Amino acid sequence: MTPEVSVVIAAYNAARFIDETLNSVETQDHRSFEIIVVDDGSTDGTGEIVTSRHPGVRCLRIPNSGQPAARNTGIRAARGAYVAFLDADDRWLPGKLVRQMALVRERGVAWVYGDAITVSAAGSVLGRMGRRRPLQEGDILRPLLLTNFIPSVTPLVRRDVFETVGGFDERPGMSLSEDWNMWLRVAGRFEAACIRDVLGVQVEHPQSMTATSDRMANLEPELAIVEATLAAHGGRVADLASRARQQVYYRAALRLLATGDRLRARTAIGRGLGHAVSGGALALMAATYVPAPVARAAHRVVRRMHARQAGSR
Repeated sequence: MTPEVSVVIAAYNAARFIDETLNSVETQDHRSFEIIVVDDGSTDGTGEIVTSRHPGVRCLRIPNSGQPAARNTGIRAARGAYVAFLDADDRWLPGKLVRQMALVRERGVAWVYGDAITVSAAGSVLGRMGRRRPLQEGDILRPLLLTNFIPSVTPLVRRDVFETVGGFDERPGMSLSEDWNMWLRVAGRFEAACIRDVLGVQVEHPQSMTATSDRMANLEPELAIVEATLAAHGGRVADLASRARQQVYYRAALRLLATGDRLRARTAIGRGLGHAVSGGALALMAATYVPAPVARAAHRVVRRMHARQAGSR
């Protein structure tokens, strides 16, 4: 029997986490689904764990190509009418699929997502994503252009959507923004439904935190995503052009400030001010000149200000 949902899990050296991730899917109340793990050239036995302990899971092995390519491999192999994504170290909460499938049937929408919490590798709760960035539904293109508020662990997307918008961007340098890029392309063509309850858990590892200090290198891909969205949907978002460009620099500044790199944070803010001026930007700039404890407090305040501004658009 053809499954209703294909669950695509891109996995690279995920031997420590893959059992718990798969268990969170295998125990879902909605039973019409298949699980596709795309082993992206793992060297730690991830694929062997999947095939030996989870015989009902399809495990596809590819040379190491990056998460966007692994996800696209899963999409091409999918048999379900809907596709859901899960990183190999994240988890779904019970009832996630059954609630989302009920909502897409009720609303007739092409995709649905929900809230999630982030936890540390040790399991400590770090925060709830919907409280940092207000979740939106319907035509979400405008607020989504300003900030990505969609937790990557939760979207459920009708498979034919990818025939319309294409797959995840596999170009070098785009992987750090692959989710935002995809959801903008989907939001440009299809309205979204949202379940504001927590449906999943995203794990934040130390290596992902240290990588933030190099995120200035991700400015050009993020700016390219903004320009592509403006070009494709100018009439709907043209008035947000300066604000959207500004937000790319301010997000980089927030990440840099969080890691203590005040000089590069100051540079990013200055470049953002060239596009638009706001009270939040000026407060953030001031935070780069004050002692670290004050800077961290300002960092939290500015994040909340940006979330409220994005939610009001």
